Amino acid sequence: MTLEKIEITRTLIIDDDTMLCHMLASYLDNRKGISVTGVCENCQEATEILKSRSSDVAVLNTEVLRDNKVLQLTQLIKACSQVKFLLLTTIDEREFVDGVIKAGVRGILHHNHHPEVIVDAIRTIANGAYVLSSEAADKLSQIHSFHNIVTTPLDDCIIKKLTKRDLQILSLLCVAATNSEISKHLNLSESTVKTYVSALMAKMNCTSRLKVVVTAFQLGFIPDNAVLE
Repeated sequence: MTLEKIEITRTLIIDDDTMLCHMLASYLDNRKGISVTGVCENCQEATEILKSRSSDVAVLNTEVLRDNKVLQLTQLIKACSQVKFLLLTTIDEREFVDGVIKAGVRGILHHNHHPEVIVDAIRTIANGAYVLSSEAADKLSQIHSFHNIVTTPLDDCIIKKLTKRDLQILSLLCVAATNSEISKHLNLSESTVKTYVSALMAKMNCTSRLKVVVTAFQLGFIPDNAVLE
């Protein structure tokens, strides 16, 4: 009998609400493939733990960040560059979302999301992908639209060369839809969706879903509302 090998994602939880922190730790520790390596209440303690214990993912509630949250988070990420950060937050300012993405955050979720959503997000970013809540994706869209960042004339850019199906997939990626959600929305199998997403990433010369979204907005892409309905 051959036992299935399970990849373990070592996870640190950073939250100044002690009760919620330990409740989340208990929940995560009972999920397949996740091991909680510790809990802490501030960035200084987190830095010490992350440097002394091996962790793959840090789940951070932005309430632990004080003045100049983006700068503080940037310093933490630089100090622990081997760790992928997932933020739980209620902050939805455009500049904050843009700033933390540029700082190197791999995921942003509203802190009221069900713990199972957090589980899925941990697994996703541990595998090298990015996770954005629909609110964060919307703010990212707004700030790039606000600054009108266009690096290539729209008529000549790659967006114009995408197929109808590519544009449908891209529109859904821009609102942070998961493969499962895209599958249901477009009546496709998840394996087909994965193939389309991989092909789209290759066409746009991007190494992640998040980079596809950011690039699309930089090129002036506007998600198709008809697809989103």
